[in-house]
Amino acid sequence: LETTASKTDIFTRESVVYTLKYSCSGSTQNCTNVTMTAIFPDKTLQITGSTTTSDIVSYTISANGRSITYTFREPLPSGSTGTIE
Repeated sequence: LETTASKTDIFTRESVVYTLKYSCSGSTQNCTNVTMTAIFPDKTLQITGSTTTSDIVSYTISANGRSITYTFREPLPSGSTGTIE
């Protein structure tokens, strides 16, 4: 898992995009029961989910709006990679 942010210094009312890159690194075995939760900094006002991969079957934003949990397809095939923003 690799995480990057589009900005390091964020000011009031500015947007930032977090990019999460994942991989199922098993060479012969699929990955099973895969979920990923991203927790965002205090004072983050709005989280939206976006994905550029078909490996995600659903995502849920927490009640307090500070985290998002992605659920991956089952099984996630060996060697799968993707990006979530």
